[in-house]
Amino acid sequence: FSSMMASIMIEFNVSPETTGAQEPQALELQELGVKVGTRPGLMPTALRPLRDKRLKLKRLLKTLDPEDPRQRSMRRRYKAVVDALKWLTVVAYGRLGFANSTFGRINAHEVVSFLSRKVVTRAKLTAEERGFRVLHLYVDSLFVSRAGASPADFQELAQAIEQETHLPIEMQKVYPWFAFLGT
Repeated sequence: FSSMMASIMIEFNVSPETTGAQEPQALELQELGVKVGTRPGLMPTALRPLRDKRLKLKRLLKTLDPEDPRQRSMRRRYKAVVDALKWLTVVAYGRLGFANSTFGRINAHEVVSFLSRKVVTRAKLTAEERGFRVLHLYVDSLFVSRAGASPADFQELAQAIEQETHLPIEMQKVYPWFAFLGT
């Protein structure tokens, strides 16, 4: 998944002030005994432009030729921005669980962790339903295999997972013996 924790915070509106809401239309996570409110939260509102810019730059980087000397400095600059934006979103997730943080609330952090497990489990089931074998699953990544599968088959799986989970995902690489889907 691309920017998984930030994407979960955005998609499910997880923020310190939305977690624990008592409004009737709130998203209820019965397993955690927590509701997430519908009023736009600070964290999703702040993270959306960062995450969207990162995803756009990652797509742009894939179109640039790494061998073209005229594009080398542009690639370096874009890669630096992509990396910085990644760490900003990671820090935002981490701050949710930090007790002394102005924007911290431990149950908001727990909600994001819980939802990430649900999402990656849904991704695993989607892969298996399509005849893929899940070789390894780790936080925000899936390593899958299917005999005779082409790169297009793996790309199709990534699109199906994205559609099923509503979170951005991309295929990183197809190896002769497995594909890596993740950040």
